[in-house]
Amino acid sequence: MFAGGRISRLPWDTPLFTTLHTMNEIRPFQLVFLLEVLGHSQEEALRELTEVLEPAYAEGRFDFLDSPPVVRSARFR
Repeated sequence: MFAGGRISRLPWDTPLFTTLHTMNEIRPFQLVFLLEVLGHSQEEALRELTEVLEPAYAEGRFDFLDSPPVVRSARFR
């Protein structure tokens, strides 16, 4: 989610994460977050996303995966 151009949180309580868990049970995969940056500092956006993801790692929200999620970024002009 974005708030005033900032990444404030990810929607953990949505069916998305239940679906990802089910998909991984059927066929394991590596989760990749693609951070698309437009009119914002790529480094700042990456730092914000990392701050949002770190508590999720600590809480074990990605424990169903065989490897931790990866973050990729792309800059648009």
